[in-house]
Amino acid sequence: MKVLLVTYQLVPVRPVVSLITELQNSPHWWHFFDYTWLIGTNETADELYGRVSRHLTAADRELIVELRRGVEYQGWLTKEAWDWINERLALPNYYPYR
Repeated sequence: MKVLLVTYQLVPVRPVVSLITELQNSPHWWHFFDYTWLIGTNETADELYGRVSRHLTAADRELIVELRRGVEYQGWLTKEAWDWINERLALPNYYPYR
């Protein structure tokens, strides 16, 4: 399984229930911030993009990036969030928050 970071900007800002439902149809997901999701899946970034982009307009923007084991990452998240990430990336327990 891989973890894909999905972030998007809606122009204009509006609720897109179908987009949220599509992301939640993924095998595993975590929603930390507005317009940013982590998706645990066997899909490629291109496959997920094809599934999700149908719910966006030409004015919207979207970025999907694969998080990989061994790649540096840092942030200020809850222990529950770090547990979700570390479990799916199969990294040792590491909680870089204060």
